[in-house]
Amino acid sequence: MNIKKIQLPERRHKKREMQQQLSLFLIVLTVFLAMVVPLLSTHSSGNGLKDLGSQYEEGELSNDDIFATSSFQYVDEEQTQKLIEQRMQEILPYFSFSLRSSTVSSRRLETFLALFYQGETDFADFLQKEGIIDERNIVGRIAGLANEQQQLLLQAIKESGSYVLEQGLFDTEDLKTIQDQGYETLIVKNSLLRQAKNEPSTHSIATLLTKENLQTQLAPVLEPYEHIDSQFQSFLVVDALTMLLEPNVDYEAVETLALREEAAAEIPEQVTTIERGEKIIAKDTVVTS
Repeated sequence: MNIKKIQLPERRHKKREMQQQLSLFLIVLTVFLAMVVPLLSTHSSGNGLKDLGSQYEEGELSNDDIFATSSFQYVDEEQTQKLIEQRMQEILPYFSFSLRSSTVSSRRLETFLALFYQGETDFADFLQKEGIIDERNIVGRIAGLANEQQQLLLQAIKESGSYVLEQGLFDTEDLKTIQDQGYETLIVKNSLLRQAKNEPSTHSIATLLTKENLQTQLAPVLEPYEHIDSQFQSFLVVDALTMLLEPNVDYEAVETLALREEAAAEIPEQVTTIERGEKIIAKDTVVTS
């Protein structure tokens, strides 16, 4: 009898320990499942869209509000493309000086002036060789000037011509093309300068030189000559430059496109996260892909 009285409390104690361990195990299991199940639901990418796809076809009207049955992520291609186009538009049109055109214009200008300084009156060979048509009788008008006026005019042609080539003469059609694209500024790379740090510079189209605006743009350059000679013919200088010079700054369309594509490649895909229970389609809304 004494032995049984001693064993009964021990059994009860062991039974209580087993119950406590079982309770602890159930608590741990419950906490574990509470953490893992939502995590698995969150990482089930696209399930919400798959469930929706089984109910509707693209173009149909939704009969009810549609909610995501699980959390998922998707690439927003429309937003990604919008950002790519925006970034590409931010890259300004790229222009660069043309060595060939600059050389041709400079040589043509020097030869033209040299013929006058040498007292030549027949410019037919020069015009034919250069493929120039003197529609405004520029040679005749210069030749008809008094000697002092002629020398002053030739000096003005030389200085203003050098200025135009140095600043860059642009093609009006090129500028119109980029203005039609919505640009009022552009980037110019002067590859003719032999400087170690020759970085591209930004310019407003309104300040650029073209054959069509030389009369206005060269007014400050030619003004000192008008003070020297009240009869100075600045328009004759402009006519001569228009005939002799050709645009020496080219629009680099290929380079511009390459710079834009490089910028576009830096735009990451736009990922949108839809949480479980979030409304993704409202009632009576057309279902799209």
